[in-house]
Amino acid sequence: VVSLARNKYHCSCLLKANGLPTTNDYLFIPNKGWLLGKHPHVGEEVIVKLNYETSSIGLTSDNIFIYEYSKDSFINQMACTYNQPVIVESFVEGYEVEVPIIIDVDPEIVLPVGITVDNQKKLGKQILDYNIRRDLKFGFYNFSETNIGLSKKLESCAIDVVNLLGITGFGRVDFRVDYNNNIYVTDIATNPHITKGMSYYYAFTENGLDYTQMLETLIALSLSKNNLI
Repeated sequence: VVSLARNKYHCSCLLKANGLPTTNDYLFIPNKGWLLGKHPHVGEEVIVKLNYETSSIGLTSDNIFIYEYSKDSFINQMACTYNQPVIVESFVEGYEVEVPIIIDVDPEIVLPVGITVDNQKKLGKQILDYNIRRDLKFGFYNFSETNIGLSKKLESCAIDVVNLLGITGFGRVDFRVDYNNNIYVTDIATNPHITKGMSYYYAFTENGLDYTQMLETLIALSLSKNNLI
């Protein structure tokens, strides 16, 4: 499951085939070109990501652009530099929300966590690129306090995602939400960051729990999975 979740394109295809909300996705193979000859429409706004990486590795503001055929050289250069396929997704302006989940017998949402950059909740074209993530130049807020109905929609979708893929223990499903309240799954983490500067820990603190209790929860999940408690 961990290996599957590392492949963004395969996960997106599985989600799409089961009716879960994803962006339009295309895969570019280094020095070979578009998988199955499928590529974005000319004039479509897209974001280019490394297919296997986490923590926004390789991601900058230059990776968002209006697609035209001349952009294939940029995409191929990125694929060759990192020696891996590149996934090209239709870009969604709006909010960024991460949904940490605890999965034992049944999934339980910890809290939908909204992401801010420069204290802004509406990110527009802003993304959490590599420099922003590396330098922790982002913040969090309780997204359910912003829109409870939409928050429930995100929670339900996140549960469907982890059930479909078979994720257990700690997991996280990331979304972009446009200004018409449409949601799109953009990333899936089977080993989400649990340091104090990340959304998983923030979600626990919003539930009145501290760092030790978060780690105790992770240990208990591992023991439960191996029938030790």
